[in-house]
Amino acid sequence: MNFDATIERVEVLKGSASLLYGIQNPGGVINVVSKKPQYDWHTKVSGRSSSEGGGAGTVDITGPLGNGFAFRLIAEKQNQDYWRNFGSDKHTLIAPSLQWYG
Repeated sequence: MNFDATIERVEVLKGSASLLYGIQNPGGVINVVSKKPQYDWHTKVSGRSSSEGGGAGTVDITGPLGNGFAFRLIAEKQNQDYWRNFGSDKHTLIAPSLQWYG
């Protein structure tokens, strides 16, 4: 459930390259990178449906506010049945963010 509409990309470092990030198992590191506000206007509206029933809708808006500030608003609503019919997955996500570059 950690991979939602706020995730931009997932980076995987395997083997000895993961030792750069401190003391941990030598197997590797998973880095989840979140979306950041942009200084250009972008809007994305998307939706999806599931063959098990239900679906989800997402809105992602980002742009400048002036004086070095930028914002991003990500909203997602999901309501779909679990793929083995043991219940349903329902969640609402509202993730505002603000960035300042001075």
